[in-house]
Amino acid sequence: DGLIRRYPLYIRHDDTLHGSLGVAVVEEMLGGKLVALKEDRAVFAFRDGERVVPLGENHSLLLNIQPDPARFPNYSFVQVLQSYHASMRGEQPLLPPDAFRDRIVIVGVTATGTPDTGAVPGAGVYPLMGLHAGFLENFIRGDFIRESSPAANFFLPFCFALASGAAAASCPPLAGFVIVLALLGAFAALAVFLAVFNLQLIELLP
Repeated sequence: DGLIRRYPLYIRHDDTLHGSLGVAVVEEMLGGKLVALKEDRAVFAFRDGERVVPLGENHSLLLNIQPDPARFPNYSFVQVLQSYHASMRGEQPLLPPDAFRDRIVIVGVTATGTPDTGAVPGAGVYPLMGLHAGFLENFIRGDFIRESSPAANFFLPFCFALASGAAAASCPPLAGFVIVLALLGAFAALAVFLAVFNLQLIELLP
């Protein structure tokens, strides 16, 4: 559907893994150190413990992203430049002096129509620099979306198909139709429950 859902934690080039901007921030500003990188997870060590990042294909993860980039404080380059010149002249700047103090600042292009925008779930036009902010928010809060195992992705739909087939074969047409709809609703409700309350994604279709 053309929506951006994944964030590449590492990219392989010439047999070497290169970390994303988010990884660089975790290591340089948050003090994390990568201690394990496996097919399904990356482990970063901190002084007070570890943070596990669930991974999927190509060392990427599903972002638990919010579609409104305005939830992150953002300022235009013009505002920053004008505030700097005002401060140098001894005048009141447009932005408070501590706007960037002890903050993680991501610089990028946000204007509509620029190539650095894309579509994410819930937003047709989204500044791609927000993907880095979304990853860092997920990392700090620990609210990553976890992908279900291949066994679970196979077992749950298989059970639904088996139960639906049994109902269709053993019940009158109308009753079988109602039962199949009820099973479909139960399966969809389970998928939504796991996604919302457990941050776990079930792949409904291969």
